[in-house]
Amino acid sequence: MSLIQKLESGYLQFLRVVFLLFATIAIIIAFILGGRYLMEHDAQAIPVKDEIKISLADYKPSDDLTTKSDSTGKSNTAAAKTKDPLFEEFSGALKKLGTAAIPDFVLNLEAVNNIFRGIEKNPELGRPFLTQFVGILNTASTNPAIVVRLKKDVGDEFNAILEHSQREYKAQANRIANQRQQAESDALSKQQQAMWSLYAAGVLFLGFVGLILLIVLLKIERNLRHHTIVPAPQGSTN
Repeated sequence: MSLIQKLESGYLQFLRVVFLLFATIAIIIAFILGGRYLMEHDAQAIPVKDEIKISLADYKPSDDLTTKSDSTGKSNTAAAKTKDPLFEEFSGALKKLGTAAIPDFVLNLEAVNNIFRGIEKNPELGRPFLTQFVGILNTASTNPAIVVRLKKDVGDEFNAILEHSQREYKAQANRIANQRQQAESDALSKQQQAMWSLYAAGVLFLGFVGLILLIVLLKIERNLRHHTIVPAPQGSTN
């Protein structure tokens, strides 16, 4: 075997080792990416707890409250009548709040109805807020510090509690909305990454097949060359 043939044989052997190595790595990565696709192609948004719970824990009324309320006024017989259980609870909680400071407190049903309907129609608050606000009012009527301020001005203190509760409720609602949006964005990102993983796995698998075919073709070509029949030299005729 000539030197050139030895070099060629060694070079082909080296290529075969390199191709097999790359082919093995390619198929391993292809399987990993394929598995990633199977796990994340249908990724769902992480559930976000949408419970909103307002409280008076951080309630600190302003010292310059100037908004006045007529909730200490006499009952208005022209006030709208309603059989809404939530309205009844709301007005009852307001009555309890006023009575905690003023024993002969009389509720202005018309004003209460206006407040209730205004909150009910607010898309950022609505009845879910009113349901929790009733509990806030009941808690406030037993809070000594709040009762002291109620004796000074029931209307101002009620408005301060209402504003605090609205801010806290909206803040929690916005935080939940942002968390839900982020969860949906993360799920979409995972789905997109899963698709890219599938594409990459496909490319690597095709590369693996191509390298294996190339190795086979090189081996076939080498075997054919070694088994080529060389015609015998023609002898001289007698």
